[in-house]
Amino acid sequence: MQMKIFFSLLSTLSLGVSSAFSNEGAGMPQLDASTFPSQLFWLITTFFILYVLMVKVALPRVSEVLDLRDSKIRQDLDQAQKMKSDAEDLQKNIDKILAESHEQAQMILKNAGETAQKSHQEQVQASNEKLDAILDNAAQNIKVARDAAMRDVENMSAEMVQNITNKVGHLSIGKADAKKTVKDFCN
Repeated sequence: MQMKIFFSLLSTLSLGVSSAFSNEGAGMPQLDASTFPSQLFWLITTFFILYVLMVKVALPRVSEVLDLRDSKIRQDLDQAQKMKSDAEDLQKNIDKILAESHEQAQMILKNAGETAQKSHQEQVQASNEKLDAILDNAAQNIKVARDAAMRDVENMSAEMVQNITNKVGHLSIGKADAKKTVKDFCN
């Protein structure tokens, strides 16, 4: 209803202005006062249509894309934080295993020292060889566990780098490139 009133006022205004300023053939057409109402009508109509299109079509789509992007970034950051806490827990477990192995090695050394004092030189030598073998085995086990943990951390980090670059940066990198990036960063 308001639009009908607006357009009827606009047409009345155009008739009144065109009759008041009817001066044919003088100067540039866009400055001819008799065409002002028509130009004003089309200006208002065009801007109104553009406004409606922006409000109803373009801006909701842009808003939807921005919301989706924010959601995805938050989800990726949460996943990265979870992976980081998992890696920290794994490092704590490795440190705990190292401490226990160190305590066991110290205990074995203490027992071997007491046995060596009580036994003959041959028994001391045999105990020392046994301790060396146990320590080597423990060191190898620790090294194997640590290497496996580091590979897992590197693989998880490489996957995280690959996912983040794919989702946030919209770049596609290979798994080998992601692993190289993680190794370069760790070294």
